[in-house]
Amino acid sequence: MPSDRDDVERRIARLTKELDYLKGGLRLLGLQPCSCCGKYFLSSDGKNLFDAGELVCVQCLQTWWQQREPTLSIEARQAIEHKLARWLVAYHNAKFIRQAEKLPRAEMLAIKVVVACEQCNGTGKLANGSACRHCDGRGTVWVVELRPEFQ
Repeated sequence: MPSDRDDVERRIARLTKELDYLKGGLRLLGLQPCSCCGKYFLSSDGKNLFDAGELVCVQCLQTWWQQREPTLSIEARQAIEHKLARWLVAYHNAKFIRQAEKLPRAEMLAIKVVVACEQCNGTGKLANGSACRHCDGRGTVWVVELRPEFQ
């Protein structure tokens, strides 16, 4: 005679299988989960999830990037930074800020990410050796998205 434990294990196995079927159905409908929060988003237009080898929603982006960035090589980090900056500008009305004194107040920001300057490739210097004017020679710029109430 089966034990209560066997019955529970069979139920869990059945529920797990049903959940896998539901997830597969959501993917067929064009929905993908955020790798951080697990919420599903329509992925067909590209604005809901940032793809850097793992999908991340805009609500989880800041925390995800703070955890992910230190684990990357310089080349990999810069490649993702450039892609991230373009994604934020294209889909989330983000802006490049080149000077610290022009940064909005912290409470106004939904996202603030430091990225390597694309003009000097993060070196702070141009090919002729002069300081990059795009980043004021720092090699980095900020990409910020304002909270909706401040836009």
